[in-house]
Amino acid sequence: MGTFPLLSAFDDMRLARVRPDAVTFLLVFSACNNGGRLEEAMKVIQTMPFRADALIYKTLLCACKAHRNIPLVEDMARQGLELDPSGPAFYVLLANLYEDSGRHDLGEKTLKEMREKRLMKNPSQSWVEIRNKVHLFVAGERSHPQINEIMRK
Repeated sequence: MGTFPLLSAFDDMRLARVRPDAVTFLLVFSACNNGGRLEEAMKVIQTMPFRADALIYKTLLCACKAHRNIPLVEDMARQGLELDPSGPAFYVLLANLYEDSGRHDLGEKTLKEMREKRLMKNPSQSWVEIRNKVHLFVAGERSHPQINEIMRK
């Protein structure tokens, strides 16, 4: 699988017939992401003793975004959407990758498809604790009782 130390250790585990667990695969995917070895991550998915779930494909999709590997992203998005056809994250991640790569036409086409399927991305949220009180902020929302004061600062 390569000269990357963690990937070599993973190969050694498999040769010794040690069954990797979910944490082992998480480490392998992380190593593949950090090393730009996304094709190797896809090979690992095919050898896992359990079926990859949508979260695995979302994780790798984010890694592809960092490395701008469009063909691999499209393949991962397709496989992820087969597992979670109503998951807007795949459309958003794919559209963002297209946009970042200068393929605005494909980004818009992807978002249009998402809208046609009436899929909605959950708005981003942040929690801030101030003086032992937790405040929730939701992207695009202005319902916090002190929003005007906050926005002035």
